[in-house]
Amino acid sequence: MIYVPDDIPYNACYVLQSNYILRAYESVPQNNSTINYVDIALDNHYLYREGIASFSNYSTIPTCISSDRITHAWSYRTDFTDILICISIIILIGGFLISRPLKWLFRGVC
Repeated sequence: MIYVPDDIPYNACYVLQSNYILRAYESVPQNNSTINYVDIALDNHYLYREGIASFSNYSTIPTCISSDRITHAWSYRTDFTDILICISIIILIGGFLISRPLKWLFRGVC
């Protein structure tokens, strides 16, 4: 499965340009047409860059990826483990910062 964020403006056709670049076209590419597209960097926090592609009679038309391979479920992000590590660190630091004043406040009660 390939994760694609919900805020990508085009979703008619997805083409894998390389291992780390996914191209989303505004419409399905055809001969003698000019189509807007977005290149999505899969390994760089899903940053994207917009552009325009022109296809002539002699152009090779890209083959779209099956929609079964595309998902919007955030658990399929390539940086999902990084996100979990950051959340865990924030929870641990927050728990430590909250527990210190509470221990000091209730040290004579128990």
